Amino acid sequence: MLSTRAATRPPWRWWISALCAIVVLIAAMSAYVVVTPIGEQSDELAHLNYAELISRRLALPTDGIQERQQPPLYYVMVAGVLRVTGDNLRAARWVSVTLVIITAILLVVTLRILMPRRPWVALCGLWIFALLPGVQAEGAQVSNDALAWLAGAAALLMLVVILRRPGVSPALCAGAGCVVGVALMAKATAWPLAALLIIALVVQHRERLRLKEVGAVALPVVVISGWWFVRNLTTFHRPLPPFTPITTAGEHTLRTAGQLASWVSLSWKSTVGIEGPNQTPLVVGPGRIGLYALTLTGLVLAAAVLLVSARELRSWKTDRCRPAAWLLAAPVLAVAFSLVNSITLDDQPQARYLLVAATAWCGGIAWVLARLVDGRPRLVQVLVPVALAGLLVLDAATVQTMRLVA
Repeated sequence: MLSTRAATRPPWRWWISALCAIVVLIAAMSAYVVVTPIGEQSDELAHLNYAELISRRLALPTDGIQERQQPPLYYVMVAGVLRVTGDNLRAARWVSVTLVIITAILLVVTLRILMPRRPWVALCGLWIFALLPGVQAEGAQVSNDALAWLAGAAALLMLVVILRRPGVSPALCAGAGCVVGVALMAKATAWPLAALLIIALVVQHRERLRLKEVGAVALPVVVISGWWFVRNLTTFHRPLPPFTPITTAGEHTLRTAGQLASWVSLSWKSTVGIEGPNQTPLVVGPGRIGLYALTLTGLVLAAAVLLVSARELRSWKTDRCRPAAWLLAAPVLAVAFSLVNSITLDDQPQARYLLVAATAWCGGIAWVLARLVDGRPRLVQVLVPVALAGLLVLDAATVQTMRLVA
């Protein structure tokens, strides 16, 4: 009789397909690195200026520097590449590419841990992440979003590990502290997931947490990120640097139902499109309206299936059901943060802010798709090639669009 471990081990085809997804992601991002001129996408020039300041002056930005409110970890990485390569701006983009690849790996590892008997769910989630044009385009430019995505994926992986462990140890707490410290130094969009990780740790192991475990969490956080907050207090007399918007300064436009509908529409379009220099989704071929309508219909259908199929969660064991329930909070927090940010600071309806919870988004969609095709092998044989071909065509169209726009 096969052991439990052997029974749940994915077949060799799973590993080949996972490797193909990673290769497709790297190839697509490489195309954007080569095709897209420096500064053509979103706020890349502002991020580059931040990194170049560190590279040339070994100092953090103070007054008059855009993006100065951002934590510096990503920019320190880029500054190191700039110094080594002699200010090669395209080489700096490979920092983001590397971070996105690591994010994809963390995503698939998390889903494999959560659903060990359904490796194809993890594989499907990986393909969804790899084929999103927004992931490929945004991940191939100089932007700290790539580090935020990695921090979010690491936080959700650590959350699943913590919730599945019957006990707690200083090493586990130190790992959680390191993830939180990196998230604090990555980008504010990752902070809600860092808070979710700490809350999950306290709720799951509140009766076992002693001073030693609390110190193991706090020490890495203080070492990794504490100095930056102290620097802000001494320089700006506040925990965070003043916000310097890149677009129209401080416009708060989400005041009516129509403005909210426009915000939702632009946010959705940016999930299947790419952003231009004005932080708005670029045109992706003449059939873009049909594409947006089709994908939105698919999302609504997936949400309906998810609600109907939620009863399956009752049959899950506690060590799987609890992490899945906590993961559902991650997209909610990401959406709430993005909405509040647009209302209070700057109107930026961008789906890239939601990708900090890519593990939950992609995993949930993959699970719904698995429910739809469960026991229908012929449907799988038809839908999988069609879906992959369609997404690859979409990816090629977005690369071509960026080339033509540039």
